[in-house]
Amino acid sequence: MASTSGPRARTAPTAARAMPPTSATGDPVRTSPRHPPARRHAFTLMELMVVILVVTILTSMIIPELRGSFEEALLRSSARRLAGACDVAYSRAVAAGRSQRLRFEPSTGRYRVEARAHAPKSAAAPTEVPDAAGTIDPRITVVLRHADAPAPATAAVPDPESAGGEGIGFNADGTADAAEFELSDRGGFRLVVRVNPITARVRVIDPGRP
Repeated sequence: MASTSGPRARTAPTAARAMPPTSATGDPVRTSPRHPPARRHAFTLMELMVVILVVTILTSMIIPELRGSFEEALLRSSARRLAGACDVAYSRAVAAGRSQRLRFEPSTGRYRVEARAHAPKSAAAPTEVPDAAGTIDPRITVVLRHADAPAPATAAVPDPESAGGEGIGFNADGTADAAEFELSDRGGFRLVVRVNPITARVRVIDPGRP
């Protein structure tokens, strides 16, 4: 019977504790030492300059497009407002059996619908129709043109209906003056609000750039 005493027996547990871990196949498993997390590097000055340059180029390309889109929307909105005022004047003229006039003041951009007076022109002024007025944005240029505008023979008696700006007349029988508004923005785009003299119907025409 072998003796379990002696130096060899006393060192056996120590050797067992010092054995490295093994895998299922019996091979020792290698453990890698833990590395501290890598430090995150900040942007360099050159990288920041490149980013700023790219942002500047993109901004210079996008801002003019946004400005053009805004002015185009403003131009179309102004044309719709004038067309709507023409429709109001036409509807009131037919419904009330009384001629109406869409007045436009080029100096201020203000427009309004007025009912023509039944009395003689020298005795009464036209009556302004409520809720049928507005002002065109000063960034939009508006020119009123008449298809047939003969020169006045005399100017002895002032006409109250012609005071306070130019205008387009809408009659009770459904006809109107042959006229049109030409609107243009600072970019050169144009829209035309044209009134049919026979039917008094209004169309918005897009002729594009001049």
